[in-house]
Amino acid sequence: MATASGSEVEIKTEHESSDEEDARIHNKVEIKEEYNTNKFAETSDDKKHIKKDPGIRKMVEFKAELNSRYMTEVSMEGQHLSLEDLRKYIEKDPTIWKKICDLPRRDIDGFKSKTRNKPRILDYLDKITSMPPYPTPVEFRVSSIAHVTTKEPCITILTSEQVKPPESEFSWWTLATSEEEIKSADKLYIQNQKIQRKRPFLNKFTTSPAFQRDTSRYGNYRFTFPLTELMELYKEQNCGGEEPVLRVFKTMFYKQEIVYAVLVHSPQSKKFEDHPLLEESKFAHYEDGQIIWHAQAISGDHSFKLVVDDYKSQINVKCQRWPTYYVWDHICLAFHLPGQKALKVPRKRLIEALDACELHEQNLLKCEDETERGRLFLEAKKAVEGWKKEL
Repeated sequence: MATASGSEVEIKTEHESSDEEDARIHNKVEIKEEYNTNKFAETSDDKKHIKKDPGIRKMVEFKAELNSRYMTEVSMEGQHLSLEDLRKYIEKDPTIWKKICDLPRRDIDGFKSKTRNKPRILDYLDKITSMPPYPTPVEFRVSSIAHVTTKEPCITILTSEQVKPPESEFSWWTLATSEEEIKSADKLYIQNQKIQRKRPFLNKFTTSPAFQRDTSRYGNYRFTFPLTELMELYKEQNCGGEEPVLRVFKTMFYKQEIVYAVLVHSPQSKKFEDHPLLEESKFAHYEDGQIIWHAQAISGDHSFKLVVDDYKSQINVKCQRWPTYYVWDHICLAFHLPGQKALKVPRKRLIEALDACELHEQNLLKCEDETERGRLFLEAKKAVEGWKKEL
């Protein structure tokens, strides 16, 4: 796999024979609910105490819980674990599967007695040494974030002119990576690798849900804001005019998805002092109004591989006969809004930031019917067009 460390280009040995196996794994009938996509959890009050000593902080304890969408979520607070470390710690922790099976999930009862004794994500992480070469890490500098929801919550946001999580202390936002930001990451990757490439290539690999701008797994109504604008609103409304504090919140994982959560909170709050400042993260930083994301796995399925000619310092992209299925990672921001606090935004500005998006075929609404997904999108599009007339 190609890396961006210094001027060296490292290509790991390919195992073409694993591709057909990957295809077979992907086509197996899976229990739909087990680590089914995700979404951001409502965190509980009993936080794991994380020592300030960096050495002690490396001690990992996973927590399994049901998030606000009744999805199984496994997390580790206070750390952003690399793919390699995540795999290592999951393999070493014999308690994870029991924690998952102890959750009050109806579908869990159906496969408790089966031979599986480890989280599904390990089936994918175990491929880490045999993956076809792909660009990693890739640095993205992202300026906007998005909050996607369904119809009723969208109406509530517009009516109340505020974004307020109904049953949680956190408002969750994902990165909204633009085409221009992908092109910039493409150029930066080539520059860092000291290789030659005349045409852009990164768009062959940016196929994970983190880069799908026309679809969403969370709903049909998407609010997109510049990060600087939301940070300024949060600063004035929840921090008394002081700069917000950004910290390493946690690493969360599902079946294939890995989430690096960034916590944004008021400097007056002492609740999160045991969480490291964001500067300690290897994968997320905040600089000049942008989130700098060092992505490790950017593809939904690996249909292409990198072919690097070290002698000519050139890079090429080759189509694979069979796609390889692996994990993918992304970053989300959790704005701390305890009690009655909210992000207050004028209705006009909310409507300006709103657009309709289609539901991904693997969505958290469990809407599998293509016709119904199309109907929901047309309904959202019509509603958004109606609101836009107010402008």
